[in-house]
Amino acid sequence: MYPLTIGSSRICSALILGFSIGLPGFSFAIVQHYLFLILMIGALHLLLSAPLALLACISRGYLVPIGFAFTTLMLALVFGPTAIGAYLHWSVPALHLQESGVSLFPLLGTSYLLVFLIGLLGLIGTVKWLQNREQ
Repeated sequence: MYPLTIGSSRICSALILGFSIGLPGFSFAIVQHYLFLILMIGALHLLLSAPLALLACISRGYLVPIGFAFTTLMLALVFGPTAIGAYLHWSVPALHLQESGVSLFPLLGTSYLLVFLIGLLGLIGTVKWLQNREQ
């Protein structure tokens, strides 16, 4: 709760400062656009963290999910700028951020569907794993 309070107070103070100084091109529409973009990318990353929770449950540790995260991060960095990156679920949030500019390989609906399915499978797998294991 503390990081959320600190983060929101910093954002509010930056917005107040931006409006009071009168920065050129600073408007409520721009703030709303980038806030929605940040929330959307955060939601995509939240969906992608569900399989890591399942790996942590299965391996009963934290090294396997960290290794998996680093491996998929490297794959996303290598294959993200290519046409295959739209179908690699770990590169979709970065490509979504790039969609606000000019992108060579635009994201399709299947890209977001893959992220949603991966997140849903990770969530269902984690819940089923925790229900069937003796705690």
